[in-house]
Amino acid sequence: MTDEEKMAVELDEQIEKEMCTELEEKDNLLKEKEERYLRMYAEFENYKKRTEKEKQNTALYAKADVVEMLLPVIDSMENAIAIETADENLKQGISLMFEQVRIFLEKNGVEEIGKVGEEFNPELHDAISIQEVENANSGEIISVFRKGYKIKDRIIRHAMVIVAK
Repeated sequence: MTDEEKMAVELDEQIEKEMCTELEEKDNLLKEKEERYLRMYAEFENYKKRTEKEKQNTALYAKADVVEMLLPVIDSMENAIAIETADENLKQGISLMFEQVRIFLEKNGVEEIGKVGEEFNPELHDAISIQEVENANSGEIISVFRKGYKIKDRIIRHAMVIVAK
């Protein structure tokens, strides 16, 4: 082999080595870009989920705030219905209005808390009195002084109850 041929072979080997190195660098760069893309895509998907959850929570809290403002009116309607009166038309009118409010609450996912016979739960109920009663189990709600309300897991107002001892 002549010197020129040896130089040509060495040059070919050097070019091939440089091309392999360059190809390897490009391959590594491509892998880095793919990994970065996948991370960014996953972050974006998490962002979308988080944003959707925040949107739902905002709507839930807005509903809860509206219901909380309505509670004194609801309590007054229930008290008016419970009062004995000679004017049955008035009582019937208040009952019809209260039924509309109850339907509104139900459609918006509002649930009443505190029913006679339920087990007392300090996360849902406030005990205003504990009484000894023969026909009830200890810790059982025997009377509801004021109803409580919740939307999903959010307590709007605790029920005020009397509990059996």
